[in-house]
Amino acid sequence: GLVWFRKVLELDALPEGRSFLHIGAANYKALLHVNGVKVGEHEGGFTPFAFDVTDQLKSGRNSIVIGVDATHEDTSVPTPITDWKTYGGLTRPVHLVTVPETYVHDWFLRLGSEDRLLATVRLGGEGAANREVAVAIPKLDLELNGATDAAGLATLEVDVPKDLERWNPDSPMLYDVTVSTAGDAVKDRVGFRSIGVDGSTILLNGEPIFLRGISIHEEALGEPPSRAFDEDSARALLTIARDDLNANFIRLAHYPHAEVMTRLADEMGLLVWSEVPVYWDVAFDNPQTLETALRMQEENIIRDRNRASIMFWSVGNETPQTEERLAFFDAMVQAARALD
Repeated sequence: GLVWFRKVLELDALPEGRSFLHIGAANYKALLHVNGVKVGEHEGGFTPFAFDVTDQLKSGRNSIVIGVDATHEDTSVPTPITDWKTYGGLTRPVHLVTVPETYVHDWFLRLGSEDRLLATVRLGGEGAANREVAVAIPKLDLELNGATDAAGLATLEVDVPKDLERWNPDSPMLYDVTVSTAGDAVKDRVGFRSIGVDGSTILLNGEPIFLRGISIHEEALGEPPSRAFDEDSARALLTIARDDLNANFIRLAHYPHAEVMTRLADEMGLLVWSEVPVYWDVAFDNPQTLETALRMQEENIIRDRNRASIMFWSVGNETPQTEERLAFFDAMVQAARALD
């Protein structure tokens, strides 16, 4: 059912720039109010979302209220019937994030081919158009420079440096990266690899790879298990998979797991199957259900498409063989390919 969370925030002065309330995950439907003003709502229990709260904040005492309803309906993703715990309420951290008026909104770095390295940078805010951006990878002595278009988007590419080391499970090389524009910069750690197929053979960096895998739920070890999930909990699960089971591959069932899981998979050299909870018999003939699933998928891919460990985006699990289901998945597959 519905649970209300309240946080009183004292601000000596208003932050400069734009302020966003970022919610790591809230299951299932969330409704956000700041100082009595509704600023947004979100459906979906396992992906992050954020709302601009700049105009609602004030000096002094601020009241932040989040209502979260864990009730699932027949048109929800997933539906009310599963054989795993969905958990309710705020299941991941909530942050108040302050950025400049014009800021780095998101970025996507990858190998476009064996000889080209691509970077896509999107700015947000009032002055996002026609603005210089840069992507720096100091270890490679490399900097990509360019300018955004009218929509605040910049696409940059260069030859792949000869000394670039490709990410793989035996050598999970990650590079420190800085993405910047005037007044704002963000840092990330990114690995570079290529994934392909030759018939039924899966290729990583052009070489055949045999996947030895296990499925994992986002539950901390203990009795009872818990979704109180942090880096130590994630590392404990992934260490068992890699070191005790000799896995090089993990399936994060049945929903997008916390970001710490995919970042640690990058670091620990584990390939990842990531999926959204289109599970069993969702309402495949309902346009609203498809819209919900597509938004979940987009939030998941944009969050994690810089993770070298991601090998598969799964669009569904254990679903009925119907024409409606095939049309539903066709739309999801096309959207996934466009995003990644």
